[in-house]
Amino acid sequence: MSKFKYKIGDEVIIVANTSGHNYRTGDVVAIVGRGTTFDWEVKRPHDYCSWYLDESEITGIMSPDEEVENIFTSLQDAVGMADPESGPIRYDNVSKPAHYNHGGIECIDYIRQVLGKEGFVAYCRGNLVKYNHRAMYKGNPVEDLEKAEQYLKWANETLKEIHK
Repeated sequence: MSKFKYKIGDEVIIVANTSGHNYRTGDVVAIVGRGTTFDWEVKRPHDYCSWYLDESEITGIMSPDEEVENIFTSLQDAVGMADPESGPIRYDNVSKPAHYNHGGIECIDYIRQVLGKEGFVAYCRGNLVKYNHRAMYKGNPVEDLEKAEQYLKWANETLKEIHK
């Protein structure tokens, strides 16, 4: 029996970075080969480059509900972000990226506070233009268009608050 839990072709989720790879916690990557110094060679869909990392830095994708719950609960426990009453915080790359949630406040909420409602609407409209413009040229066009849609939603919600 192999000492490794995963095999080439498996999709896994990044849960740590001890080897110095270029991925963020929560990124989904595919195992594309074996490493010599590190256990696995992995890459994201649509990336040209791959990185080497240890098996301890990834976790498998089993059932979406169970695996995501386990990953985020353990990550949030590790950094003290799990709420004992409401449970783990749910992240997704479009409306609540994990890398924008540090220091006790979500980045988008901080931006909203600093800019005020009118400034926040302008910020959202600018990001809407950005994500629409680059969608077909960078990484994942579906995700970029979903991000554009999210900024439109935030702008509309804020405009409704302004124009009650």
